[in-house]
Amino acid sequence: MKTLVTLGVALFLGHAAATSYRIGIFVNPNVTSSGSLGPTGDASSATLSAFGHMWIAFIVDDRVDSTYGFWGEGPFGFGGGGFRDDREVADTQAFLRGNVNGMIARFAHVNDTRFNWAKANIKSFSGCTSYKPVGGTGGQCNCIDFATRTWHVLTANWEDFRVGPTTNLSVSTRQVARMIQDKNGGYIQGDLDGGKVWR
Repeated sequence: MKTLVTLGVALFLGHAAATSYRIGIFVNPNVTSSGSLGPTGDASSATLSAFGHMWIAFIVDDRVDSTYGFWGEGPFGFGGGGFRDDREVADTQAFLRGNVNGMIARFAHVNDTRFNWAKANIKSFSGCTSYKPVGGTGGQCNCIDFATRTWHVLTANWEDFRVGPTTNLSVSTRQVARMIQDKNGGYIQGDLDGGKVWR
């Protein structure tokens, strides 16, 4: 009863719970015999290639605000492509609800200013301009290049999961998944800088 009274007073005085902002790097190395991956079975998961996928997600109070990935189009992602927004929302939300299904994630806790700055510039951090599934350099990227380069910038070069020019997408995706899980202390998710809010 005392807790409810205290909460009621806090809300009356305008002390609502603070909004939390997170930016996450996600990797899904899962490969199935059918060549699709992802836990939700929705359209976004079904169109993922058989080589795994990486993306960046923006999260407000455990709700997915937006996601950004760098995609190839056509069979198994070989051809065309580039930036695609919000294709990974369902998989990200599933992870946040505990349906991790092999995915690994790491989060940066930020304030609203840094959150909005990162969203406004998310497509420029990596230097990616065209999709190339393997062997890309410079502006030629795949989803691994985009996500790891972007995370490197977002963390002020503190965390580096870049693996260099990719020669095998499935191997590289699993390699980065292990790197992130190691940084998480062996767990499927963890926080940059011990969860400290970056401003």
